[in-house]
Amino acid sequence: MGSPPEDIVDVKIPMGIFSINVRAFWRWFTKKKQEGEPVLLVARRFLQSFEDHGVAVSQIPRLIPQVSLDQLHSEESLLPALTPEVLRQTADLFGIRREWLEGTTGVIYDIHPSYKNPWAFFDDVKTMKIDEFAFPLVAFCSSDRLDSSSRHGTKQPIVLVLRESCAELEDKTIYRYRIHDEFCWGYWKCRIQLKAMTRIWYKKYQASVPIYRIDKKALSAIEEGLVVPRLFYQNSRRMRDADLKDYSLLPSESRQSKDEDEFPTVLAYIETYKLEHVGEDRVRNPSGSEETHKFT
Repeated sequence: MGSPPEDIVDVKIPMGIFSINVRAFWRWFTKKKQEGEPVLLVARRFLQSFEDHGVAVSQIPRLIPQVSLDQLHSEESLLPALTPEVLRQTADLFGIRREWLEGTTGVIYDIHPSYKNPWAFFDDVKTMKIDEFAFPLVAFCSSDRLDSSSRHGTKQPIVLVLRESCAELEDKTIYRYRIHDEFCWGYWKCRIQLKAMTRIWYKKYQASVPIYRIDKKALSAIEEGLVVPRLFYQNSRRMRDADLKDYSLLPSESRQSKDEDEFPTVLAYIETYKLEHVGEDRVRNPSGSEETHKFT
């Protein structure tokens, strides 16, 4: 532990020929303990990143071969294995921030903004492997139901979360997540954009967008990138008969179609933003242009 600083030896409290300054000793001991915490925090978060994504500690070497089982015996024994390359590989594997692994921030994820720029959402999707059967897009909200009535007047926040497989362990798929910024269903411009994006999503990928209800604190934690969303996929309550695609499909396209009165505006949004051409190099992203002003 090293020699205590001289101010710990004091003449105020007699103990034989010396005295102990108890407060100074405690300050010194606490400081020493805290000095080791940032380093151990790296090991702790490394292990947490695998646990939060459903990977057992014993399975880590299968995904990060540079780390051996012996090194996983304790946080202290793990430290020599946590090279910059191992931390980079882990961050890339799960799509999380390396700064979080290094203990310099509490934010796990970079947030992908797409409000007022729906093309940004599909540019992000374009880089992913989409499995239509694995709910690659989920909407989390904190409301009991979605109400498009202007009389409702509440925010009804919704956070979109994308997920894609990043590893296979026996019969278990490991996923990574991408979080997009918050949309307010109670605000018509947000709602129309969300419906238009969902319509194009479904047309392109034929994948449903289930809506899961979670409490406000959990929703805020997801939206701020502070938690791994995996837990909420497993333990949240899905809204009964609620799928975001049903708010974006015409009655002739879905028997569960909702909010039919807003479809003309949704279709006008899609045309204005040229969303049927997202991803095509020959078509320019019109976001922020004069023609899109009425929707922003």
